[in-house]
Parts: sequence; structure tokens; C-alpha cells
Amino acid sequence: MKRVLFLSLILFLASCANPNEKVIKINDVKVRMIKVEGGTFTMGDDYSDYLNDKPAHEVTVSDFWISETEVTNQLFYAVTGSTIGNFQDESQFQEPAGISSYYDCIMFIDTLRKVSLLPFDLPTEAQWEYAAKGGNLSKGYKYSGSDNIDEVGVYINNSPLTSVDVKSLKPNELGIYDMTGNLWEWCKDDYLPYMDIEETDPLHIGEVPTPKVLRGGGFEDQESRILVTSRLSESDFFNSARGVRLVLPIDAI
Repeated sequence: MKRVLFLSLILFLASCANPNEKVIKINDVKVRMIKVEGGTFTMGDDYSDYLNDKPAHEVTVSDFWISETEVTNQLFYAVTGSTIGNFQDESQFQEPAGISSYYDCIMFIDTLRKVSLLPFDLPTEAQWEYAAKGGNLSKGYKYSGSDNIDEVGVYINNSPLTSVDVKSLKPNELGIYDMTGNLWEWCKDDYLPYMDIEETDPLHIGEVPTPKVLRGGGFEDQESRILVTSRLSESDFFNSARGVRLVLPIDAI
């Protein structure tokens, strides 16, 4: 990431008519946050072809806010004063920012916290999967918002082999977009095996440096690899673009 240079970024919070949404405006770029009411759900998939997607186990998460979309190129530029990934011009402002390095991801989050004076963070893996499944409004879909991937996900069969504008397809049950396809999304957890135990607000960080978890799939992926339960590690797709989705504690706004 280039050295951060910016003049004056103004933050204000705007209450929406919907009490489950809040808009944060940063230098004229709106970030819509969706309230996710906590609950208990089954995380993982016992029938997956991939060992680290299982075992399925019961997880409880508390209330939190999550961004309606992945961080866009427009927001990344507004926060940092620089561009990243394959960004070329303003026509790509509404595409998700391709933040392939976890280091760049953390640098962006740190800068955003300073600019906004809010404790933005990456979602935990449990928060991510719970939100992708539609939280307490879940209808049990395979993908985030539908059993028909073409309604909700940008993947190899319908993409131009690059990311596309956020909100190009339907949202999920909570009104969240692109949690299937477009760009893989960084999570806060290390990529560690699941344990067959009940957990509450889990965050899994290993004792030694471990690749981070990526969730949601991307524009280059096959349909079978981007279920709401699919997991990937940083080392699996080193050259593939990744994106960032933001969360806030429930009492932050």
C-alpha cells in the first residue's frame, strides 16, 4: 500500500428509516451497515468434499453490524488516498477493492479506524458464515441468498473473469450482497481445523503464524467451491484477488 496521504475526511452517522441499517459517510462515500441479530446456527458441512469444511458444529454469535457490500475501490481511495489491485479509473469505483495481501488488508483497517474514529474490523469466521447464511432469517440456502447461484453469485460461469460492481445481483435474506462470489473475503481467524464442540463468539488464532481464512468464493471459482460453508486459506489462492467486508460491534453506532 502506498503511504497514506489524505486531507480532510468527514464522518457522520445517518439513521435510516430501517432501524436495522445505519449509514456511515466517509468523505462523501456511504457505507451501509446491516444489523445482524445474534443466534445459534450450525457452522460447517459434514457432507463437504473438503476436510476443513467439517465437522458441522453448533455456534452462537452475538449481535453485530456488517457492511452491506465488500469495500469498494471508491471507499478504499477515499480512506487511503491511493489505489490498489487492478484499479485503473473511476469506472471501476463500484467494484470491490482487490486487497490480495493480508498486510494491506490490516493497514487499510487501521487507517479506516483512524479516519472514522470507529472500531471497524474484519469479521470472525463465525460472524461471516452466520451473516452469509442469512442470520436468524436464514432459509437454509446453499449460496448466500439462494439455491440458484446465478441469482446471487459472480463466479466462473457468469463473470467476465474479473470482479464486477458490487450489488450487481440479489442480496441475501439480511440484505447483504456478494457473500457468494465476486472476491474471496478475508476473515480475522487463522485457518485452523474445526472442532466438534459448541462455541460462543469463537475467534481462532493459532500459537504459531498460520494462514488466514478466506470465505465466499470468487469470480474464477466453480459453483461447487463457493458454498456458504466453503473455506480457503491464504496460501491456497496466493495470486487471486481478495476483498474485505467490514464489521462493527453492536454498540459502536
